Amino acid sequence: ADRSARGIYVSRLVRGIFAEPEMLDAGVFGEASGPCVSPDNRVLVVHARKDGGFGNWDIYASFRDAAGNWGALVNLGSAINTEAAEAGASFSPDGKYIFFTRAGDIFWVSAKVLEGVKPKGN
Repeated sequence: ADRSARGIYVSRLVRGIFAEPEMLDAGVFGEASGPCVSPDNRVLVVHARKDGGFGNWDIYASFRDAAGNWGALVNLGSAINTEAAEAGASFSPDGKYIFFTRAGDIFWVSAKVLEGVKPKGN
């Protein structure tokens, strides 16, 4: 596989047809994996290993602004992340809960955890 093509891509729905996928800013998303977009299309959650995290893979969120641009990744903090590997985050269909894995187990938390890390203006 072409490692230069790795990243998180988005394909916009234009007049009922999905456009060619575009890679989101690698400077923002880096080596993030497991993307999942909230049902309201305003929050993207991923797992990544980044400096300043809790030790292993952590769950991060990116918030979309009014112009449709995705913001910098924000660590979801100790409500979700530990020194173990957290990954595979997804939203419940109603967007009220976030499910994720840690050390082979499945966990869930209220999506209200996002309110505590959401940048001002989003």
